[in-house]
Amino acid sequence: MAPFPPSASSAGAGEGTCTAGFHVTVEFCGGLEQLTSTKKKTLRLTFVPQKKPLPTATESCPDEASREKASQQPVKLYQLVSFLSAYIITERPELFAEGYEPRVAKSAGGPTDAAHSARSSAGSQGSEVAVSSNHNGTGNDSRESVFSLDLLTSGSLAPMRIRPGVLSLVNDVDAEVDGGMEAPVPEGACVTFISTLHGG
Repeated sequence: MAPFPPSASSAGAGEGTCTAGFHVTVEFCGGLEQLTSTKKKTLRLTFVPQKKPLPTATESCPDEASREKASQQPVKLYQLVSFLSAYIITERPELFAEGYEPRVAKSAGGPTDAAHSARSSAGSQGSEVAVSSNHNGTGNDSRESVFSLDLLTSGSLAPMRIRPGVLSLVNDVDAEVDGGMEAPVPEGACVTFISTLHGG
């Protein structure tokens, strides 16, 4: 299990300055919050595009079209589960997720996943951006964690799915109705995980 990305000062990812990227609210219910690093029921996650340095004279420029196409692919639920398993679930992750084999998109030329290939070639070095806290002054601790979008889309994390006994809802709709672990997670979605493992 990967360690939680380190906290950072406002340099690079200042409070309230990030407007681009992918935002998702994750809720853990039925005791799942006890498995997380924060023990909080609700987490607000922001994933921002990683700024790539310009290539040197000896490096070739990446194919802009394939990188843009990869960045436009919708985030799938299994990608979010993989991220949560690696960075948020710190205690007994086997109670939350298990390995998963994603479906491969088919095109006229046969089964391909060009977006996955482009994302895999991007690598995951420097994927951890920052974790920042916003205190709203009302006594409620409104935490927003900021990460690189590469952590969701690069393919560097092993694909994971939720375990039997854990329900997943995307915007209050059972994910199984919308494609299971292949369900798209829209920008700004609320994804809820509910444990039924306690038998109640």
